[in-house]
Amino acid sequence: MAKVSTITEPYFSHDIATQQDKSIKKLIHDMGFEGYGLFWALVEFMHRNELKVGEEYLIIDEIYAEKFTKILNDYDLFYIEDGYYVSDRILRNINQQEEKTKQSRDAVSARWILSAFDTEYEKQFGEKPMLSDADIEALKKYNKKMPDLKSKLKSIFKRLSKIHFDTKSGFTPRANWLLAGDNLLQVVNGQYGKVTSELTDEQVEQEKKENKAIKNEYESISTKEDAIMYAVKYSSHAELAQSEKAKEFMSKWDFTIDDYFEKGGK
Repeated sequence: MAKVSTITEPYFSHDIATQQDKSIKKLIHDMGFEGYGLFWALVEFMHRNELKVGEEYLIIDEIYAEKFTKILNDYDLFYIEDGYYVSDRILRNINQQEEKTKQSRDAVSARWILSAFDTEYEKQFGEKPMLSDADIEALKKYNKKMPDLKSKLKSIFKRLSKIHFDTKSGFTPRANWLLAGDNLLQVVNGQYGKVTSELTDEQVEQEKKENKAIKNEYESISTKEDAIMYAVKYSSHAELAQSEKAKEFMSKWDFTIDDYFEKGGK
């Protein structure tokens, strides 16, 4: 399959053993080093352009079209697929370029997410997180899976600061807990309460309206049924099980987790 480089400033490796290749030796024997130079002109051109059979003259000019055609067809250096010339050497070079570019992007992205994680964590908790190598690798994996993770960090840490476990006396979940297992995923998915990306002014206003509506709905609760439906709408099972405020709410309206599940809670 013909393929061209999408890298803005592409380069390719010119392996030093090229002249030892049997096909290249035949080329140099027949056409001298002019042919060798024309071969590399072909390689350079085809890194950036698809070359259709019959358009050999596009590479430099018509003077060399016949020689280019010979190089393309007589030395097993190229082959034709779907009407285009293809070179395994060029495909290999382009794939290597793309892989290096991807690795470079991943490295930059990893640095950004680590820096953002440290910065937002320190803002929330007053100290930088002490991350192990395993924590850092977990954060990198989450960053690949969640393109908007960086924008949610502030909200994630605010939510993290409010998580408490009645069954773990003296334990306060922080960065290491967050990056262990699938805890961060559970936080992002709302198991411990709503998590949002950084909001625009319009979104902030919309959230204020939604919060006001939620508050009005809360203040209008007058029956056990109303209370259960409110919990189903706005609370997760984990939050009901772990939040003291949620437990007080359930006690006030005399309903249980079973009642919550019966009404469609999750």
